[in-house]
Amino acid sequence: MAGSALAVDFCGLKLRSPIVLLSGCVGFGDEYTRVEGFSNADAGAIVCKGTTLEPRLGNKAHRLCETTGGMLNAIGLQNPGADAVAQDIAQSR
Repeated sequence: MAGSALAVDFCGLKLRSPIVLLSGCVGFGDEYTRVEGFSNADAGAIVCKGTTLEPRLGNKAHRLCETTGGMLNAIGLQNPGADAVAQDIAQSR
Protein backbone atom coordinates (compact mmCIF):
# COMPACT_ATOMS: atom_id res chain seq x y z
CA MET A 1 0.00 0.00 0.00
CA ALA A 2 2.96 2.30 0.48
CA GLY A 3 3.33 4.72 -2.38
CA SER A 4 -0.24 4.47 -3.63
CA ALA A 5 -1.70 7.96 -4.13
CA LEU A 6 -5.25 6.60 -3.65
CA ALA A 7 -4.61 4.49 -0.53
CA VAL A 8 -6.99 5.10 2.38
CA ASP A 9 -7.44 3.88 5.94
CA PHE A 10 -11.12 3.29 6.70
CA CYS A 11 -11.72 2.45 10.36
CA GLY A 12 -8.44 0.54 10.50
CA LEU A 13 -9.01 -1.25 7.19
CA LYS A 14 -6.21 -0.30 4.81
CA LEU A 15 -7.40 -0.10 1.20
CA ARG A 16 -5.28 0.40 -1.91
CA SER A 17 -8.05 2.62 -3.32
CA PRO A 18 -11.22 4.29 -1.98
CA ILE A 19 -13.23 2.53 -4.70
CA VAL A 20 -15.50 -0.13 -3.15
CA LEU A 21 -17.61 -2.26 -5.48
CA LEU A 22 -20.98 -3.15 -3.97
CA SER A 23 -22.83 -6.45 -4.33
CA GLY A 24 -25.30 -5.01 -6.83
CA CYS A 25 -22.36 -4.55 -9.18
CA VAL A 26 -20.35 -7.68 -8.53
CA GLY A 27 -22.74 -10.33 -7.18
CA PHE A 28 -20.52 -13.05 -5.72
CA GLY A 29 -17.33 -11.43 -7.00
CA ASP A 30 -16.98 -13.06 -10.39
CA GLU A 31 -19.14 -10.76 -12.52
CA TYR A 32 -16.60 -7.93 -12.53
CA THR A 33 -13.84 -10.22 -13.82
CA ARG A 34 -15.65 -10.38 -17.18
CA VAL A 35 -15.35 -6.61 -17.76
CA GLU A 36 -12.70 -6.06 -20.40
CA GLY A 37 -9.88 -3.81 -19.19
CA PHE A 38 -10.90 -3.95 -15.52
CA SER A 39 -8.20 -4.87 -13.05
CA ASN A 40 -8.53 -6.08 -9.46
CA ALA A 41 -6.04 -3.36 -8.55
CA ASP A 42 -8.62 -0.70 -9.46
CA ALA A 43 -10.83 -1.56 -6.48
CA GLY A 44 -9.92 -1.15 -2.83
CA ALA A 45 -12.55 -3.66 -1.71
CA ILE A 46 -15.42 -5.77 -2.96
CA VAL A 47 -18.65 -6.39 -1.04
CA CYS A 48 -20.06 -9.73 -2.14
CA LYS A 49 -23.73 -10.64 -2.37
CA GLY A 50 -25.48 -11.91 0.76
CA THR A 51 -25.87 -15.65 1.18
CA THR A 52 -28.32 -17.65 3.26
CA LEU A 53 -27.86 -21.21 4.51
CA GLU A 54 -30.60 -22.54 2.22
CA PRO A 55 -31.24 -21.37 -1.38
CA ARG A 56 -33.77 -18.52 -1.73
CA LEU A 57 -35.77 -17.50 -4.78
CA GLY A 58 -36.23 -14.02 -3.38
CA ASN A 59 -39.35 -11.90 -3.59
CA LYS A 60 -41.96 -12.24 -6.30
CA ALA A 61 -42.11 -9.65 -9.10
CA HIS A 62 -42.22 -6.60 -9.04
CA ARG A 63 -39.01 -6.18 -7.08
CA LEU A 64 -37.82 -2.86 -8.52
CA CYS A 65 -39.42 0.57 -8.51
CA GLU A 66 -38.04 3.69 -10.17
CA THR A 67 -38.36 6.93 -8.23
CA THR A 68 -37.42 10.51 -9.06
CA GLY A 69 -34.41 10.15 -6.76
CA GLY A 70 -33.21 6.76 -8.00
CA MET A 71 -34.49 3.24 -7.57
CA LEU A 72 -35.88 1.10 -4.76
CA ASN A 73 -35.45 -2.66 -4.71
CA ALA A 74 -36.71 -5.55 -2.66
CA ILE A 75 -34.89 -8.52 -4.18
CA GLY A 76 -35.27 -10.65 -1.04
CA LEU A 77 -31.76 -12.12 -0.78
CA GLN A 78 -32.10 -14.29 -3.89
CA ASN A 79 -29.12 -16.67 -3.79
CA PRO A 80 -28.20 -20.33 -4.42
CA GLY A 81 -27.44 -21.09 -0.73
CA ALA A 82 -24.21 -21.43 1.24
CA ASP A 83 -23.24 -24.87 -0.09
CA ALA A 84 -23.55 -23.77 -3.72
CA VAL A 85 -21.58 -20.59 -3.06
CA ALA A 86 -18.80 -22.52 -1.29
CA GLN A 87 -18.66 -25.43 -3.76
CA ASP A 88 -19.61 -23.94 -7.13
CA ILE A 89 -18.66 -20.28 -6.90
CA ALA A 90 -15.77 -19.93 -4.45
CA GLN A 91 -13.92 -23.04 -5.63
CA SER A 92 -14.26 -22.14 -9.31
CA ARG A 93 -11.54 -19.48 -8.91
